[in-house]
Amino acid sequence: MDGLDLTNPLFWGSLVISAVVVAAVSYGYQLGKQEDVEEPINQKGLVRDGLLGAIFTAMTWSLLPDSMKTLTDSVSATVSTAASTVAETASSTVSKASDIDLQVGPARF
Repeated sequence: MDGLDLTNPLFWGSLVISAVVVAAVSYGYQLGKQEDVEEPINQKGLVRDGLLGAIFTAMTWSLLPDSMKTLTDSVSATVSTAASTVAETASSTVSKASDIDLQVGPARF
């Protein structure tokens, strides 16, 4: 066990991502719970939940550093592979898109 490496960019990235995910879930819950449209979103609650998500991820990193490193490495490899695939698909789609006639306006029946 190597211990917790604070210089690992995946550590900090996972903290930010977990904070955003937990805050987004909290935001969705608040939107679903709202009965009145004019009821404001609890911003302190969103910040609190984001911080708790980051804290729980940091605790997981400190308890299971090897497992979290393996997990973040595999997720980052998957994301980079998916991003390169999407970029290749988008570039080939753009080259094919120039041959398509785009019809705008109401449909002619």
